[in-house]
Amino acid sequence: MNRCTSKSKTAKLVYMMALIKENELHSYRQKVMDMEKTKSKGANNALYEYKQALVVGRFHQLIKTLKDLKQLERELEGLFF
Repeated sequence: MNRCTSKSKTAKLVYMMALIKENELHSYRQKVMDMEKTKSKGANNALYEYKQALVVGRFHQLIKTLKDLKQLERELEGLFF
């Protein structure tokens, strides 16, 4: 396989992964806001707090992953031009 073709496929893969993670991040942002609303209505039990901690943790993980993918995407663009 041609090296240039391999790089372009890698760049396309990184771009597609970033799009998927952006969609997932949007979904988790909605979940976090919904959980905050529910919490303000008085849902106060250990299971709910555990679920909220998981959602918030995943949300922060997605932010970091997306930032890293965008950085990688910029680095790959620099290799081509």
